[in-house]
Amino acid sequence: MAVPEYPKLRGHGLAFIISPSKELPGSLPSQYLGILNATVVCNFSNHIFAVEFDTLQDFEFGDINDNHVGININSLASNKSTPAGYFTSQNSTKQSLNLKSGHVIHAWVDYDSVKNQITVKLSPNSIKPTSPILTFDMDLSPIFQDFMYIGFSASTG
Repeated sequence: MAVPEYPKLRGHGLAFIISPSKELPGSLPSQYLGILNATVVCNFSNHIFAVEFDTLQDFEFGDINDNHVGININSLASNKSTPAGYFTSQNSTKQSLNLKSGHVIHAWVDYDSVKNQITVKLSPNSIKPTSPILTFDMDLSPIFQDFMYIGFSASTG
């Protein structure tokens, strides 16, 4: 994440996204993270998968706080979310991470198509934690099409 020039003014976050198109027509900034807009949120024809690294609490989408990771399917309301953090490998203690700190944070998003399970792991270093910070069970085959684009989207306020 980038460090804002003015610390009290920050963006809404960053999202890892898998989409059927590299163009997201009608997408809006701010709380929509450049992915969707108010008229297409929760539309199952979107075929959008995203993992959001959210740095602003949007009550419109039921955000849990202003520093969380969420798994989003066709919407910006997370199917499941958790405060940003990671588990240490030594004693499996949950440690907090501040997504707005300006420090490097590594993220791993994995999907096991046999278990139909999405996992997200975060770490302040390049060592992949053994335990995920977020797990969500879902078959993504109805979301994924034959050809999809992978990328990132973000927005400022």
